[in-house]
Amino acid sequence: MLTELFLIRHGETKWNKELVFRGRSDIPLNEKGLSQAETTGAYLQKVDFSSVYCSPLSRAKQTAEAICLERKVKPQPCAAFNDLSFGPWEGKTLKELTTLYPDAIKTWQNYPHRHYISGAETLSEARKRASAEMEKLAEVNLGKTIAIVSHRVVLKLLLLEALNLGDEAFWKIQQDTCCINVLQYSDKDGFVVIKINETCHLENFAESFRQKDF
Repeated sequence: MLTELFLIRHGETKWNKELVFRGRSDIPLNEKGLSQAETTGAYLQKVDFSSVYCSPLSRAKQTAEAICLERKVKPQPCAAFNDLSFGPWEGKTLKELTTLYPDAIKTWQNYPHRHYISGAETLSEARKRASAEMEKLAEVNLGKTIAIVSHRVVLKLLLLEALNLGDEAFWKIQQDTCCINVLQYSDKDGFVVIKINETCHLENFAESFRQKDF
C-alpha cells in the first residue's frame, strides 16, 4: 500500500517579500499570500485528503485552512513541522545580517550544513524532528492521501530526506511560496519523489522560475 503526501509551502508574507528572516516569528500571510493560498486550495480541490497537517504558525495555518475550505477535514497543527528557529536572526533582513554576522552569513549561504548560531536551531536538528514525524504520518496513513503545510527550510529538509541527500545539498532545491511537492511512501521502499516545487497554478512558467529563494 502507498501513502501519497503533498508537501505544501505557505503563501507569501510581508517578510518574504522584504527578505526578512522569519523562523518562529508568527507573521501572517499578506494579501498576495492569501490569494495564493486560495488559488492553491482551489487547484487541489479534487485531491481527496484524509488529513491535513500544518505548522502551528499563522502563515501555515492560514494556508492549510484555505486548502481545507469546503472539506470535512480540518488543519491539524503539528509542532514538528514548525519553521527553523533562526534565533537572533529573526526579524532582520539579509542585508542587515550581512553586516552583523558576515562570517555566519557566508557559512549559511555556502555551507548550510555547518551553520550554527547560538540560540537558534541547526538544519540537522530541524531535519531530525520533521522527517521523523513525516515518516510516522506516512506509516499510519498507508493507503491514504495527506497534506503537510510547512515552511521553506523544513520542506527542503524533508525533500532531502526523501532523496537520501545530505544537508549540504540544501541550496540545490528551491521552494517557492505555495509550491506543491508530491511524494509517495511504501513500507517496503520508503519515499519516492514525484513532483518538486510545482507552482504553475500560481504563475506562468516564464515567471515561476525567476522567483527568489527566500
